[in-house]
Amino acid sequence: MALNFQIFLDVSLLQKLSKASSLESIMSKKSSRGAVAIVVNAINPYAVKRVNLTFREDILDKIDRFAKFHGLTRSNFLAIAAINELEKAKAI
Repeated sequence: MALNFQIFLDVSLLQKLSKASSLESIMSKKSSRGAVAIVVNAINPYAVKRVNLTFREDILDKIDRFAKFHGLTRSNFLAIAAINELEKAKAI
């Protein structure tokens, strides 16, 4: 049986976090007796990656005008458009 869940972390909390403790350090504490440790990979929802895309100039102009009209950056618009297409295809 696989578990699948998401962890949402308020970015402002990152400033309050100290250096990560080792699993051994946490499990050796009195308060951890009888506890079961589960290690999970957390995906940073704010991680970004720069990419290089090529568009016909007329399409890029339309994208820029649409994005500006709706108060978006080009990147925001393209990300939203991609997510919408992925959702329509039930790929996410």
